[in-house]
Amino acid sequence: MVGFMSGGMAIGAVSEVFAITSDLKMLGGEPLSKIAKAGILSAVLIFAGAASPCPPDVPQDRFAYSSWWAAPGYWQRRIDLQRGAIEGAKKPFDLVLVGDSITQNWEGWVDGISRSNLLSRIAQGRISWAEAHVEPMRNWTLLTNEFAVLNLGISGDDTRHVIWRLTEGRCLEGYRARYFAVMVGTNNVRDAPEDVAKAVGKIVKLIVSSHPESTVLLHPIFPRGKTPDDPRRRANEEVNRIIRRLVDGKRVVWSDFTARLIDGNGVLSAEMMSDYLHPCECGYAIWREELLPYLRKKDEGGLPQNGDGPLRH
Repeated sequence: MVGFMSGGMAIGAVSEVFAITSDLKMLGGEPLSKIAKAGILSAVLIFAGAASPCPPDVPQDRFAYSSWWAAPGYWQRRIDLQRGAIEGAKKPFDLVLVGDSITQNWEGWVDGISRSNLLSRIAQGRISWAEAHVEPMRNWTLLTNEFAVLNLGISGDDTRHVIWRLTEGRCLEGYRARYFAVMVGTNNVRDAPEDVAKAVGKIVKLIVSSHPESTVLLHPIFPRGKTPDDPRRRANEEVNRIIRRLVDGKRVVWSDFTARLIDGNGVLSAEMMSDYLHPCECGYAIWREELLPYLRKKDEGGLPQNGDGPLRH
């Protein structure tokens, strides 16, 4: 097991998941089994412990990825869904979301750790089972009812996997878009902040070069960990400091609303992110509010609102 983990990072992940599983008392009126708790733990260990064989700006696929919550082939199936959405589009997209589980979760809680926190909240009587099933979906529905949106988020991806999808996976091909919203890097827990920032820069450059009609809304990596001294939050803040240099105010715009996700002391609440990583419904409501001024304005040049104009390059 020692060789499977990556130093203090993996130990921290293990301690976090034990804290999570200790709160998981009941599911549907029945005690949560030891097997389920072990599955949650193994998912964290698989994610946190596996060493990445290449720098964070080098493309890497995840075809072999599987866990207790995602059967083999999950990553490929998600890419296939994204390509299907591209090929089935009837007009240009107003918005393309690029990222990891935080982005994918617009459509609903998809990863095991996040789902475990929802189950914990159900067990504590804080939310109902029905509310848990629809939590992030309300803002996704509101967003997609008004705009054409493509979600290029996949749970567990770090910058390597996003770069692979945008290049080898052809997820930048065959469509036009008004805006790309990019928020990625929190899964690069084994990488130095300057290397992660370099990889984010590569992602932005890939989008800008492939989509000259689009504006990139570059989000800083969202706060994680309960308090400002959380080491992974501090590492992400260093990434954010560097990637802000990518902004030119025209093709790349800095879209920072992280202050709305934390309180005045920098504390992240369980109501905002139940696992101190993935936003709950209120977080997606804030995100949607911040996107609306861009999406609803009539652009000068580029593509007009609601995706009129040529569908594809």
